[in-house]
Amino acid sequence: MFIGINSVAGWRVMPIKSVFVTVTSDAAGRARLEFAADLARSEAAHLTGALYFNPTVPEVSALAAACFVGGSAEVLRHPGDDDLTRRAEQAAGLFHACLRRHGLDGEWHAAHWLGSGIGRLARLSDLVIAGQAHPEDRTRDEGTMVECLLIQSGRPVLVLPCHGVPPDQCRSVLVAWDGSREAARALHDAMPLLRKAHRVTVLSVERVCTAARQPDTDVVAHLARHGISVTVARVTVEDLAVSEVLLNHAADLGADLLVAGGYGHSRLREAVFGGVTRDLLRQMTIPVLFSH
Repeated sequence: MFIGINSVAGWRVMPIKSVFVTVTSDAAGRARLEFAADLARSEAAHLTGALYFNPTVPEVSALAAACFVGGSAEVLRHPGDDDLTRRAEQAAGLFHACLRRHGLDGEWHAAHWLGSGIGRLARLSDLVIAGQAHPEDRTRDEGTMVECLLIQSGRPVLVLPCHGVPPDQCRSVLVAWDGSREAARALHDAMPLLRKAHRVTVLSVERVCTAARQPDTDVVAHLARHGISVTVARVTVEDLAVSEVLLNHAADLGADLLVAGGYGHSRLREAVFGGVTRDLLRQMTIPVLFSH
């Protein structure tokens, strides 16, 4: 499926013909756009950029309602929204300049993510690239936006940390495994990358009171049939958060990527994703590939 920046071939495993990236004009957004462009250029892929706003923030709602969808690079002005309009124009300018600089085929959408369905725009992409929310930016909720992309698009979403960029090569991958549908989907979405990684670790995190899950030996055998040799680890915890265990283990391994399911526990939108997913989105320090 995948990826790299500067030396993209280190991540490349199979052709990607359509990449979807969320675009912002801050430093993290610029790095994310370059990351996506490097990937698209290496695979001769089409690049789609999208701007989003969080309608739950009052001062954003008016501008969000005025945004065009469908390839327009223009965002309508609304009285009192000069700063937000400026951000939108900057993001569009960055995207089009990036296309020219890299010689890419692409399209731009100025999208109100909830009302216009940014997830629907991403459905025909091979990979969605989004960013971790910056803790000091209250005008965006990228955690919620990532959940929206996962729910609506049905595509794997690679979330990049707000600080730093991924390495040139994916050498070590940590796969979170609990035997669930979401974990299985994430495992298979990441399969092409796992084949190229130097080391793959499958980690099961269990509570003392948790019922028996699908045996780890089944995962090992399944991946072996795909030519992937893995190391299996199992951690039993009582009070420590699962997300903390995953991130600590990733740090100990020097992992370049964490693969995780977007865990669902309720049909209510507010509870579609459990605490593990949201904690990872807040605390991640390496790229995380989510699937739902």
